Amino acid sequence: MANVTEGQLNSLISVCEAAAFGRGTETVLDESYRKALKLDLSQFSIPLDLASTPILHRIQQDLVDTDTTLRRHIRTEPYKLNIYDKGAFFKPHKDTPRAENMFGSLVIVFPTPHKGGELILTEKDQSWTFDAAQALSNSTPTEPELAFVAFYSDVTHEVRPVTSGARITLTFNLYFEDSTPESDLPAIPRVTDQSLTMKTAMTELLAEPRIVDGSVNTLCFGLSHSYPVKRDKEPGYDVQELSRYLKGSDALLFRVCKDLKLAPSLEVFHRGEEEFGYLGRDLLQPPYGEIESGLDELLEEGGMQKLDPSEMLWVTKSSGPGMKADYVAYGNEASLESVYGEICIVVHLEDD
Repeated sequence: MANVTEGQLNSLISVCEAAAFGRGTETVLDESYRKALKLDLSQFSIPLDLASTPILHRIQQDLVDTDTTLRRHIRTEPYKLNIYDKGAFFKPHKDTPRAENMFGSLVIVFPTPHKGGELILTEKDQSWTFDAAQALSNSTPTEPELAFVAFYSDVTHEVRPVTSGARITLTFNLYFEDSTPESDLPAIPRVTDQSLTMKTAMTELLAEPRIVDGSVNTLCFGLSHSYPVKRDKEPGYDVQELSRYLKGSDALLFRVCKDLKLAPSLEVFHRGEEEFGYLGRDLLQPPYGEIESGLDELLEEGGMQKLDPSEMLWVTKSSGPGMKADYVAYGNEASLESVYGEICIVVHLEDD
């Protein structure tokens, strides 16, 4: 790619297709939202061995082993080659996870001359700009360079319009490797700055009078990241399975709770019709039939644990509903409503 000619670039563009994107459960082609070209994996081959580069080490260090107590092997899977030529862009979106253990995306940018096409990453109230054109400004045909960026799949991102040239990228999906149990990884010290800080904060929390005297018996921690949830199991899906794929601070919090013998679990929190909340390990699955008395009966019949808000404490706020389930509310006419739930880390102190 470092020596690509205009004729070669035009030949590559001529065999590409317009890039679609996901909108809800549909794949759509809408150039007012995304204007780009793509080649599927079956249509190209690039002899790029990621293992021979420092890229995987950086991903392991910055996205996976954010604390040295969190050690999981990863694997990469090539996904698509995209071309953003002059005028191409992609408005804000999140990547669609291909599996439960997919945690992020790796985008490699080739050293083809271009301007614009900055990648803007946004999480909560913060944003970061990755300007590949600037990063590759010192690349030459004799000493070519690559630019790359990796990020969690739930991070909102957009590609700003390319003003000249062509921005060519190769995207990889990033997965936690299921086949490597923790016992097979080399032993390392458990005490690190991040884990020690979190353990200290947790110990101080457990010493609060309302927890010591039993007034509060349930601790809830909202997750910092979003996670894909399978909805195709009956009667429901146990969200505890997601504990193997927690990311960043969520994974560290879960580990610290385990180290403190607090028996953490992942559960779904549903807000009831009044002041009560409900916790459970299963996602509610449609169809639910006719629920005459409304949401509370639905949640109780679904096996959810009813909680008095005075006995539970939200230690960290959640980022919002983690999923929604539909149910039929029976009244003077049938209507389709939604019940929203969020996945959180839960510690039941009364069980300790």
